[in-house]
Amino acid sequence: MDQSPLGNVLGHLAQMAERQGQLHQTQNEALMDLAQSLAADRTMIRELLAAGGRGEGPRGAGPATSIHVPKMGEADDAEAFIETFQGVAEFVPNFSDLASPLTDLTHGRVG
Repeated sequence: MDQSPLGNVLGHLAQMAERQGQLHQTQNEALMDLAQSLAADRTMIRELLAAGGRGEGPRGAGPATSIHVPKMGEADDAEAFIETFQGVAEFVPNFSDLASPLTDLTHGRVG
């Protein structure tokens, strides 16, 4: 037996609602994974900062001096370099004061 046009529309709306619920569930799971990852990153950064670059870092990572930051060439973007540290900024007291020479440089305020 054929469905009426209204029946077809209602069937499609039900399918769309079900698919939307599935997508919502997938998004929630992805957001929870991201939140857990960010929390772990923040914990690790706090542990590194608490160590103050002296001795062992978190989970036996070794001294903070073992962190490798590649040298930048003339073609590298200084703003991209600064962005590397913006996630750490909230954990470093007076970070804006420490970073102001680089900020001045990237905004053409160095003379």
